[in-house]
Amino acid sequence: MKRWISLLLSSLMLLSVCACTEAFAEPAEIPMRTRYVIPEGATSGPEPDESCYGSISLDEPEKTLGIIQQARDLGLLREDETVIFDPLADFYRGADRQDIEYYLDKTILVICWKEVVAGCTCSYAEVKIADASQFRRKLADDMVNPSQRYFSTELHQQTNAVLSLNADFYQNRDLGLLVYDRQLLRFPEYTYTGSYTYTSCLENCFVNSKGEFLYTELGENFNREGMERFIADNDILFSMAFGPILIRDGQVQECSWYPVGEINQGYSRAGIGIVDELHYLYMSLNHCPEKAGSWTVNEFARHFGEKDVQTAYCLDGGQTGEMVFQGRPYNHIDFGEERRVSDNIYFATGIGAEEILEPIPDRATLSLRFAEEPLPAHESFVIEDGEWAVELLLSTDRPIRDLSFLSLSWEEAEQEFHFVTQELGSLPELTPERPLLLKLVIHGDLPGCGISYVDPDGTPRRFAIGLSGEDGSPVFWEF
Repeated sequence: MKRWISLLLSSLMLLSVCACTEAFAEPAEIPMRTRYVIPEGATSGPEPDESCYGSISLDEPEKTLGIIQQARDLGLLREDETVIFDPLADFYRGADRQDIEYYLDKTILVICWKEVVAGCTCSYAEVKIADASQFRRKLADDMVNPSQRYFSTELHQQTNAVLSLNADFYQNRDLGLLVYDRQLLRFPEYTYTGSYTYTSCLENCFVNSKGEFLYTELGENFNREGMERFIADNDILFSMAFGPILIRDGQVQECSWYPVGEINQGYSRAGIGIVDELHYLYMSLNHCPEKAGSWTVNEFARHFGEKDVQTAYCLDGGQTGEMVFQGRPYNHIDFGEERRVSDNIYFATGIGAEEILEPIPDRATLSLRFAEEPLPAHESFVIEDGEWAVELLLSTDRPIRDLSFLSLSWEEAEQEFHFVTQELGSLPELTPERPLLLKLVIHGDLPGCGISYVDPDGTPRRFAIGLSGEDGSPVFWEF
């Protein structure tokens, strides 16, 4: 009897030790990363590292793919993220500056090159940054309406920029808004013509703290109080007032009347677009030594749209249109010399900025393709059936939860179009082991269906589903 009591006590002690060990177990280590954040009030970025610059001959453009892979290895580019640069492009080979040039560190990738497009010379700068604070605006002398203007190369030097671009040259006209450092600094309320005011006659572009573009529409009326509320509600850092909007939701926009930019005449053009999150493309059409190139704004929008950007905005062109890299102009400037301007936009390195330690976002990577036999073990859902229905296979590399299937329609509110969603069904979880077979009908260019889900780190996400206009493959984009 004593022996059984002893064994029982020993077992209870062992269970107690196990319970205590589990209770006091070390918590799982959370993966962390360092963010490099440039303070909002800073008048310049950190100084670039000269060893991070490089150039690649047009005889070996494929070497640029090695630089892009380095950016992926650094975690700057996602593995599934599309890059605009194409080593098979029709590169410009002429008397002007022509090497492919780049800058790469773990916070920024910049690639500059020139192509011949429809017989004209276009200069491009593709930029990926790690933090939205690296996309910045500079006003001459950091004030509104300064007494002095500067060449873009001078503003480039003042800001320690990796890449500097022309913006709207706001001081050259009285039209449009000016937001700088979150403050509404110009709000002209004079009558322009007809129902337009100096504020509403332009499509203003706002850049928020996530590096995204938000717009006002041509003819959209609002008062100062409403605009200040819009700036606060949408976390707007700065604005640009030129335009018009060239591309919206991946669709090229047509414009028949606009008060700036001589849109229906042939001129040099400049614009900036968004490819993906914190991923930008600048495009300029300029004269080159051999030939003067000129497009209307609609021609420029169509050619910009060939580069598969999701949104794009027209900047001041002509002699103002300038991109500065490594301290000197990369594109050929009209009339062969710089113009003094009141402002620019620029991208800076984050190395040397404030370091913030934070958890790494735990995001799933989804892929979408046409379903082919034999199918693996899978979940399934029918959004819409019929003669024109297609079957798509949706896969994820990480488990996602609360997957919902959505019907999408468009609604106009305050002169802007928004998706209206209706839930058609749901799935508690989607895992890598069991992809999802979706059956649906894709009606025209505007998406009519989509999905929503919650990432492993708790971030809710929504995607519209459609077909690529280039090769007809299934695509989806976040909204």
